Amino acid sequence: MTNLNNCDFGYQNNGYIPDGNEITVFSDSSDDLKEKSNTQELQSKDINKNFERKKSVVKGLNQLREEIIISDTRCLNRLIALTLKNFKQMSRNPILLLFYILMPAIEISLLIECVGKDIKQIPVSIYNPDTSGNFSKMFINSIDENQIHLVHYKSLDDAMNAVRVNDVWAVLYFDPQFSQHLISRFYTSDMNEESVNSSTIQLRIDMSNQVIGSQLSRYIAEAYERFVNNIAIGLKTNLTTIKPIVNNGLPIYGQKNGLFSSFVAPGALIVVAFFATTTITCHLLIKEINDGLVDRNLVAGVRPLEFVMSHIILQLFMLTLQIGLKVTLAFVAFGIPHTGSIVMATGLTFLQGTCGLMFGLMISAICPDEMYATTLCIGAFFPTVIIGGIFWPIESMVPALKYISKVLPCTLAIQSLRSILLRGWGLNELQVYTGFIVTLLWLLFFTITALTFFIRKL
Repeated sequence: MTNLNNCDFGYQNNGYIPDGNEITVFSDSSDDLKEKSNTQELQSKDINKNFERKKSVVKGLNQLREEIIISDTRCLNRLIALTLKNFKQMSRNPILLLFYILMPAIEISLLIECVGKDIKQIPVSIYNPDTSGNFSKMFINSIDENQIHLVHYKSLDDAMNAVRVNDVWAVLYFDPQFSQHLISRFYTSDMNEESVNSSTIQLRIDMSNQVIGSQLSRYIAEAYERFVNNIAIGLKTNLTTIKPIVNNGLPIYGQKNGLFSSFVAPGALIVVAFFATTTITCHLLIKEINDGLVDRNLVAGVRPLEFVMSHIILQLFMLTLQIGLKVTLAFVAFGIPHTGSIVMATGLTFLQGTCGLMFGLMISAICPDEMYATTLCIGAFFPTVIIGGIFWPIESMVPALKYISKVLPCTLAIQSLRSILLRGWGLNELQVYTGFIVTLLWLLFFTITALTFFIRKL
């Protein structure tokens, strides 16, 4: 640097900075100054770029948030639109829609009304040649006419032939000296074999039908108890020696003379709820796929998950109507006996219906057309009915089949529902909450499998 006094301010090729009377002149070269200037410009540009970058990031985040909100709104709107579209498509055929809603209730009504009820007015031929007293007539009068319809014959051969030609289900006949030998049987301790046989009522049943034969045997046993009581009242004596030695007291659970339909009803509620939704769901989805409606929806911007969820929502709404009507008919109209929580029973039935819905969705995702879907539905239905414990206890099966039966989606749920309705048990019992847990596990499996295959398929 060089000190200059009384020098005019001016520019040469070098810069200067005045300091009082003294001026400090920098002798830096022009290249250095250009380099510094370029550095400052670059720094300024970097600062501007960082600012613009931060500004663009903030703007992008705001746009992304707005897009997410708009996307969620559009997704909800599409879901509502798809659900309404599916409902309108079903409502185009009101008869089919009404049948779809009423079908489970009709099936339950038929099962309760036709299966498991006591048989009335069973025809039985009777031959009564007893002329030695009135005890045979007393026994005949002890028979309930609503249970057994007696057809009198004049000979034993005619009465037996009536069974052979399927006019009646059994023959009932007495010895000609029945009343006399019966009195001897009451008051004589030493009885010969002839007196014992002559004082015995003979009953021969056509056991080709086990259900009718078993009920007829029960009706005759009940008539015998009434007959003994009537004799005790008539003779003013205590005939405890000829009463049964086993006292069949009040049952711990259930009713003493309960109907078999009370055993069948829980299984019917579960199976009808499961397979009614299965059949409808798989056929509706496969039909839409084959008609090309799914491809049109996807081209319009609908996501595969939205398409599936729209069908699930509609079917759940229909399932709610079905189960509400079905439960009302079962417990109010038909009076199925129950000692437990109706809410818990309805909840388990609804879970089984949802499980069947997802099973139908899985079938529609796996099967290419309705023929395969129908075959798979039938293949799943009959094993469930046969070995699921609906009409007969699974305890009668061999151990291997028993274990296979318990793996099915409906078996343990049926046992849980029976325990709720007939025993009054709650969720604190193992047999009850096991049915709920197994149902939820199957529901989870069907849902994951169905969504996985369906999304890949679309």
